[in-house]
Amino acid sequence: MAEMREWTLTRGVQPPVVFTGSLMAHQDGVSGISLWQSLISSGRWHDLSLFRTREGRLVVYICYRTRITGELDNREVFTVDAPSDLAAVFAQYQQVAFPVIAARMMGDARSRQQALGSLIARFQAQVASLLAALPESANKLA
Repeated sequence: MAEMREWTLTRGVQPPVVFTGSLMAHQDGVSGISLWQSLISSGRWHDLSLFRTREGRLVVYICYRTRITGELDNREVFTVDAPSDLAAVFAQYQQVAFPVIAARMMGDARSRQQALGSLIARFQAQVASLLAALPESANKLA
């Protein structure tokens, strides 16, 4: 396991979440993609991080990022007790956050729908990669 340190996770207008723990896995939504892929993504992506606290809880940090003028970034923090709860956290985020993200997207309805479909597909791939990077015991999700 990685070294324990103090983390401060910002959440927009809510107070930051501060804890001592280690980073277990991270999925950066922009590194490793080409300039063309970043242009296709319309400048929108997610960064996903999973931490284990000193007490053994899991902290999920989901950051929605956008380079589109007039659109807002968003950061969410979730905590769970067991790795088996992770799939539900990501599913709940997708169900609740993506309609809000879509409503804030610039452009006509057709372009927003295309951008949202692409963003959801990339988010789901990131979640799958993040979960696959966990130790075998944490990777057996119900």
